[in-house]
Amino acid sequence: MTRDGFSTAEAMVAAALAGIAMAGLASAAALATDSLRLARDTATAVALATDGLERVRIGEPPPVDVTAGTDGRPFTRACDADGGRGRLVHARCAVTWGVHRVALDTEVPS
Repeated sequence: MTRDGFSTAEAMVAAALAGIAMAGLASAAALATDSLRLARDTATAVALATDGLERVRIGEPPPVDVTAGTDGRPFTRACDADGGRGRLVHARCAVTWGVHRVALDTEVPS
């Protein structure tokens, strides 16, 4: 004996399975968005820290400032340097945003 069509119970089970699949996809998309945002912010922080180290290296005063990222998120940069007899020996630059932090540290060979 063959039947044409689906019963109400079959349709409800199919709808429930489709809903679970859609929820899983939405969760994965949200996680991917958060990961991409963190990657973008980390790249911005590394660029700001590198810029700070370069400024110190060429003799400018160590920058301490707050910069807005692409979405308005504040990045706080603090750099400092140690030297001996007028020569740069050690430079550090840290950038923080939210609960995250990137720190670069370099030494100049004698």
